[in-house]
Amino acid sequence: MLEALNFMLDKNISRLNDISSFAIDTVDMYVHERDELNYNTYPLFEEKILNDPLMQKELSIQKGIISYLFKTEALEELDIKNLLDLQYNDNKSNINI
Repeated sequence: MLEALNFMLDKNISRLNDISSFAIDTVDMYVHERDELNYNTYPLFEEKILNDPLMQKELSIQKGIISYLFKTEALEELDIKNLLDLQYNDNKSNINI
């Protein structure tokens, strides 16, 4: 959230890359461990993770957040609420914990 707020202030694209990487890596590692996938022995390793419902949900959320951030001119309290709403997952993380 901090990087998203900082992006709204300085529009530094690298902040969005960092946010995206942190979230995607979390889901990637979780699916990898949950499904006991081995990169060396599972031929469709990357496709399996990319097509997992958790990853698809994460990517969809990120697209919504990025779209919202680019449309936002100034930081308002409502913007913070809207960003939190975009991520809402029944009070669970992006890996449903």
